Amino acid sequence: MDAVESPLLPFVFLPIVSIVLTVAVAVGVLALVLRVLYSVVWRAVLRGLEEYYGPGTYRGYTLPAPSEQQSTKPPSGERRHRSGRLTR
Repeated sequence: MDAVESPLLPFVFLPIVSIVLTVAVAVGVLALVLRVLYSVVWRAVLRGLEEYYGPGTYRGYTLPAPSEQQSTKPPSGERRHRSGRLTR
């Protein structure tokens, strides 16, 4: 005997699919809301740390003094090796 397919068979899974999709959308929206809240709160925390400690010091380093910073002048035409001798 051949099994006869019911014409309603494809519609049996519609309630399950709709529940799964609803749960997936709800989880996605919740994850997005939590991510936005986390980033807003974290930026506020960082701003507070920078205001309290100064820029960069709360991360374990301080900005170098202006005299120690690298100059922005363009390099001269000479190319030197680490040893100090001129290269071609």
